[in-house]
Amino acid sequence: MLHTRLLRGIGGAPTQARADLRRAAKAGEPVGDELIDALVLPLVEKSVPEWWPSAAPTGWYRRWPVPP
Repeated sequence: MLHTRLLRGIGGAPTQARADLRRAAKAGEPVGDELIDALVLPLVEKSVPEWWPSAAPTGWYRRWPVPP
């Protein structure tokens, strides 16, 4: 799967977030915004770094430093 390969290439927080998502899904628990942010934003930042602040829904990008 493409998204799995992308997450593997990023490492760190997305890898932990993926494990947390797997645990939450297995337990039937709801998934919070922080977990979704940890999964989605690194993918957006890696794919189009100059677009990610405008591509993310309002407010999400304020939690993350702007890439150089």
